[in-house]
Amino acid sequence: SPAAAEPAGKEEPTELQTTASSRTWPPQSWSSDPARGLALQPLPCTTLNGVQVGEHLLLGITEAGIVDFLRRIDFPFEYNDCGSSTYSHKGFYVRNEEKLGWVTKSYGPVEYHADGSVVASSLTGYDLADTIRSWLKFVGQEDVSVCEVLLAEGKEARLRLCKDDPAITALPAVRRNPHSFNSHVQFLPIGCTLYQGFCRGAMRMNWKSGNEYLPRGIEPGNLDDVRSKIYWWLDYFDLRQCSHDFSPLAIHQVIKYIGHTNVELDTKNKKVTYFARTFCLFEMVSTIDTGSCLFINCDKDFMNYIEKNPVESADAQTRDPHDKEQIDDYIRDNIEGSFAGLNAKITAAVKVGCRKSNSIAGW
Repeated sequence: SPAAAEPAGKEEPTELQTTASSRTWPPQSWSSDPARGLALQPLPCTTLNGVQVGEHLLLGITEAGIVDFLRRIDFPFEYNDCGSSTYSHKGFYVRNEEKLGWVTKSYGPVEYHADGSVVASSLTGYDLADTIRSWLKFVGQEDVSVCEVLLAEGKEARLRLCKDDPAITALPAVRRNPHSFNSHVQFLPIGCTLYQGFCRGAMRMNWKSGNEYLPRGIEPGNLDDVRSKIYWWLDYFDLRQCSHDFSPLAIHQVIKYIGHTNVELDTKNKKVTYFARTFCLFEMVSTIDTGSCLFINCDKDFMNYIEKNPVESADAQTRDPHDKEQIDDYIRDNIEGSFAGLNAKITAAVKVGCRKSNSIAGW
């Protein structure tokens, strides 16, 4: 059902920071969530180049749509938009150690402020994915993705800027045909993806008029306007989180269909963990092989990283051994030169991409 209209006379929210709606888990607000009772049929499959692909994998979500949804499920986040605005939500979260004890062991425990609110930077993407699974099951929509729910509801969202600036025009939170596929690692909090992936990515792509790295359909202009118009493919919201929804053949076709990939590089203990993740390398080489635009979103510090740390794709890992086996088989069967060929392709692309993205930005 469409989003309800706001009552006449209600003022537009101006504060970027909101407070927690509850201090229980799951949040009390979930009980009255509009997705409960929504009669929603999963989107069907379509065929791309002879490969069956779920139509839900061809949906995109805006930065504003993500921010609104995180507040809706009461998930803590915080990020700066490369300007004067900080977007945040205190929210609340309790990690299920039976399921995610390995996250605590690998990346540390959830931290809390003195007032009991969560330190958003102590959370990971694994925490968000688990929360989304819990929410989908709670509202009875475990057969679909977040994007499918928001598309069916007809939700709109807008970026709210600093108090002295007008709010960006509201757009549908989700639509078909994303502009860019965001490739990232999941140990980072969602705030890092919103800042490093979306805000800094859009800023770098938009730095010069006519920049070749802007996705198709996005014209250079005011950064806030550009940010508001980009529809991103992001796994948390596009994949059906309650089922095993990652098929190498299907994702390869999705990347080709979108035609633009934003590679969000990370550092942890001065090591780029992106290159140690099988999924990430697969997404990058799929972009290269399909002739899609590959935007390497990184700082100039990465310029010489590959020279000192060669890519070793055969050693990359996934959480699920079956996923690694699937992707490794795909590499052997479809990449010329197998793992050595993949290493060479990624190394060359990163060298060129790092140089271009930083020379464009003037850094």
